[in-house]
Amino acid sequence: MSHMTLEQLQEIRGISAVKPSISVEELENKAPRTLLFGYDVDRNTYHVYLDESGDIVRVIYRLDDHIDTVRGQKLDIELLVPNKRVYPEATDFAFAKLLAEKDAYVSYTTYNSERKPAQFHGRRF
Repeated sequence: MSHMTLEQLQEIRGISAVKPSISVEELENKAPRTLLFGYDVDRNTYHVYLDESGDIVRVIYRLDDHIDTVRGQKLDIELLVPNKRVYPEATDFAFAKLLAEKDAYVSYTTYNSERKPAQFHGRRF
């Protein structure tokens, strides 16, 4: 049996795990649109989209109350995927495929064939 030494513990603590991310550069289609639409355990809505300036934007809101926004050319996946469910019919296939290729855990809700196709499925702040 080989137990960790204090020096090894300090070495482990010094390693910063690389967080998986997605960049605009990885998206073949650069047209502004919803990339992911879902909600978290607190029933806050997550809308991830590509905006007109070419940034990936993630907004979190509830009804008309804006909670948080992050934007950039490259964002950590943990910021993009809600901890509850994602609406598959309102999520971009290429973006979902990128998430899957990066081993991101995405929990999809039941497919709603009644949802109308749209460029954007959620609020933009």
